[in-house]
Amino acid sequence: MDGGEEECCLIKDLQAMADRRDLRAVLQALAKLVQVAALGEPLEVHYDKKQCHPLHRFHHAGKDRVVWRIRKNSIRLPFYYGEGRLIFLTGVLVKRKDKLTSAERASLEKQVKKYIDEEQANNLRLVP
Repeated sequence: MDGGEEECCLIKDLQAMADRRDLRAVLQALAKLVQVAALGEPLEVHYDKKQCHPLHRFHHAGKDRVVWRIRKNSIRLPFYYGEGRLIFLTGVLVKRKDKLTSAERASLEKQVKKYIDEEQANNLRLVP
């Protein structure tokens, strides 16, 4: 995002997964996410409320922000709706409990704030 090489959090999370069931759940969740996103509608329209709902809210750059999540078994895919219907995936959470830890909340906020700041500075570009 800042012109340098950035490591993809999602890929890093996948590489660190030891449990094959979790990895399979992530790949299934991502496959459905791609199919649903291609329809161009808000994601929550295509999932029930237990599968897709707001995960965390915070204030940044003069606005209230919402990080959403998609759930598949013990996997959580946190995401943020960016400008122009862009979906920013922050990574993967393996959750055996529903509550976020303070470290998880801080990490989500940090990633989304960085994304928003770069978006507002017009430093992001889509790569075909």
